[in-house]
Amino acid sequence: MGACSGTPSDLQAYKGISTSPSHPRMIDTMKKRLQSDKRQTALDAGLIIGLCTALPVLALALLGNRWPEALFQASLGDSQILIGCLGAIIGALVYRVARGIRPDRLAASLQIVTALVLTSASYAVVQGVAVYRSTAPGREARETASSWQPLLSLDFNHPVSLPSKEISDFGTGAATQSEGHLDLSLATKRDYTYWYPESGTPAVRDFHLEATITHAQGSEDSYCGLLFGWRDNEHWYAVKLGRTNFEVTRNPGSLPHEPLDGIRELKELSADTPNRVAILALAGRVTVYINDRQVALLDGIDTFGQIRLAGQAAHLAQPLRCSFDDVRLRGVPVA
Repeated sequence: MGACSGTPSDLQAYKGISTSPSHPRMIDTMKKRLQSDKRQTALDAGLIIGLCTALPVLALALLGNRWPEALFQASLGDSQILIGCLGAIIGALVYRVARGIRPDRLAASLQIVTALVLTSASYAVVQGVAVYRSTAPGREARETASSWQPLLSLDFNHPVSLPSKEISDFGTGAATQSEGHLDLSLATKRDYTYWYPESGTPAVRDFHLEATITHAQGSEDSYCGLLFGWRDNEHWYAVKLGRTNFEVTRNPGSLPHEPLDGIRELKELSADTPNRVAILALAGRVTVYINDRQVALLDGIDTFGQIRLAGQAAHLAQPLRCSFDDVRLRGVPVA
């Protein structure tokens, strides 16, 4: 017979079609296996993406209080949303690429580590750009004052002259020096401001003053800060840092002091940790910076006078302790 001759069963066998009764069961087995593979793939993807989302969010929650600069826009919530989204997207991309490169898939642990490294690097770039942009005003202020004469520099690494302890009807105040910083301690049951030094700083009108300040101990209505435009004990302006808030006031010579920039909660302010505070006074305009971020702008201020480091306690008897370090003053001296 010719090449194409044969029985129907021979032709079916030739075409690879089985007439065995077990054929439907084999198809069902293959379908179940495919469905099982799909479920396993979904579980693998869910595990990798879930861990790449949850682990960075948890790490940021643990680190945010210790290193506030790690927080995007100084907000833990915004930071967790950002790094969580980055982790989910990068985790999904890494899983997809790994399956494309190796059909049998790279180890899940290696994918997770790769995704976490890429997530951390991506967040660091985003946060680095955000920090650089938000701190530009402080750097620009420092650049503006760079040509002015250095008038005062105190790092407290060497002994300085300290006033004797002050005891009055208002309360008690003392200045001490230790471990490279100056501490001002106050105890009072009413409004009381204690400052350092008692005298001797240059009189300026246009100036740039900066210092590292730590509100180390005290009640919620106590402040640590910088006085400028100081002319006598009852006439000065104050930039005041509380534990979580900020205020600018003027002492007109009587109580209460006049608020120029009302009490505000500041995300930029870190309680119990050092904060770099700066004031730029130029042609009657006063700009205040905390950790190089602009937090206040005031016009029409007569800034002529001396400067002081100060602590201010209000109505609670809990002791206040303010620490100061790395004080720098540049300006144009006024006779």
